[in-house]
Amino acid sequence: MYSVIGQSEINGSDDFITCQSNHTTSFAVLMQFNERPIPAVHDRVMDSMTKAFTAVSIVSLFITISIFLMFETLRNSERYQIHIHLAASLMVALCLFLIGMEMTNNKIVCTVIAMLLHFLFLSVFGWMMVEGINLYFKIVKVYGSEKNRMPLYIGIGYGIPAAIVIISGALKFDNYTSPTSCWLDVQSGLIWAFGAPAIAVILINSVLLLLIGRIIFKAVVGTKADGTRASLKGTLILTPLLGITWVFGYMSLTGAAIVFQYLFVICNSLQGFFIFMAYCALSKEVQNHIKTAVDRHRNQVEPRTNTLMTEDTKLADVKSKYPTN
Repeated sequence: MYSVIGQSEINGSDDFITCQSNHTTSFAVLMQFNERPIPAVHDRVMDSMTKAFTAVSIVSLFITISIFLMFETLRNSERYQIHIHLAASLMVALCLFLIGMEMTNNKIVCTVIAMLLHFLFLSVFGWMMVEGINLYFKIVKVYGSEKNRMPLYIGIGYGIPAAIVIISGALKFDNYTSPTSCWLDVQSGLIWAFGAPAIAVILINSVLLLLIGRIIFKAVVGTKADGTRASLKGTLILTPLLGITWVFGYMSLTGAAIVFQYLFVICNSLQGFFIFMAYCALSKEVQNHIKTAVDRHRNQVEPRTNTLMTEDTKLADVKSKYPTN
């Protein structure tokens, strides 16, 4: 069955009709809880921003995962394993979003894509909550933080999302998708099978962020301004990583919907880039691993170069002593 919602006729005859799509799929659709349409001009702009920023995020996440897997110390660390799971879930979700979100021609295919996207984005939220919990244990609850909690974390990151998707599919498989995209239907209320768990994670991580910010403030030695500056810096870095910026999706239900939809698209389609910056580019630990690997490679190359130069020098000396006519 082909969806005609969002289509307009531009040419037609008795035998065929040529249609043109007048809707696009921006990142804002993930948090669109009502059927109020986005004005066409803003929809097109947000669609272009979504595709450009999401592509940047996918590349950033691929680089992040590759770097983490490259170093044994990092990939065996529980903290970096959590980073890898978050980055991988988000990268696959963004790829499927770009490829499959508009495949509305086939109802079954579209429903399967919607269920996969539902699971993947719930998984992203699960791992963002794990990031907050793990950080809390590392910073606030020092004692006992060395325990292996990965089985619990995997249950949060994959088990709970899978259960929600299975229950949603069992209850509303026929009405899983909206008519204009392969995402959760708004009219049937299924969108809240994503919106409710997401807001729960946002609230939990917001509380954890406040507790962590308070610890950072108290830990800074110096003036009150230094503590405030350190707390603000830590909060700004952690806000997109813990999913707090997804709250803009809920704020789009207010009168200033367009403003918050733009903020939502910008902040969250670039989330993969923020993860790369925070966990790779600005991480001293990762920088040290890369620097050590580069130095080791350079030390392996230099002796070979010196050996070749020595052999060339000896050959030149021989030729100078025994010149050939």
